[in-house]
Amino acid sequence: MIEWQPDRIWYQTGKYSHWGISIGLRMTIFRLANGGLLVHNPIELTESLKDQLAKLGHIQGITTVNTHLHHYLSDWWLTYPDAYFYAAPGLEAKRTDIGFDAPLSTQSQPLWRDDLLQTVFTTYGENKDIIFCDPVTKTLVFGTVFSHLNRGTLLTQFAGLLTGRYFEPATTPSTSMYLEEKTQIRQSLQEVLSWPFESILPIHGQPIAGEGKKHIIKAFSWALNG
Repeated sequence: MIEWQPDRIWYQTGKYSHWGISIGLRMTIFRLANGGLLVHNPIELTESLKDQLAKLGHIQGITTVNTHLHHYLSDWWLTYPDAYFYAAPGLEAKRTDIGFDAPLSTQSQPLWRDDLLQTVFTTYGENKDIIFCDPVTKTLVFGTVFSHLNRGTLLTQFAGLLTGRYFEPATTPSTSMYLEEKTQIRQSLQEVLSWPFESILPIHGQPIAGEGKKHIIKAFSWALNG
């Protein structure tokens, strides 16, 4: 587990492949003001990960990023019965086996309202990602439509080259295809760009240590311009 900000934010990258290409899956852990932990986008729950989390503290909340990334949720549900589980938009209907405590929206939940900014980043159709910003450390925890694929296996790096995400962070090719959704995407971007952040922890690919807003503006220039 990587400590991104001292005693405040950690992340762990698990295995995840898209079209046979490994792009990783990042879980982020926040320490809230009350000392508890908020886990966003849970990955495979190994014994090693359980031990590391136990050393960090008590898990109070677990959030999901969207309706697609929920593969390991059952294990977390069984292991942490005292934690509050929060569903990304649409996930409650998809995972009726999980007794979610509340759905996520553009409004922050009381558990982390005084700690984190939160919204729904809508790109196209029903593709909605829950994203967070920690104003204290100026860290944006972004969704699945923006990544930097410049490390990992040769196949991963080659995919980064082919999709324009190797030399610098960029949006996924499928996202920029939905030009008719530019107004919707622009509205999401305007809210995000009003937040105080410098670094970015995307769900896939490498973390971005600085100039976060500059990278977001450039990557989404096709949506922001015109």
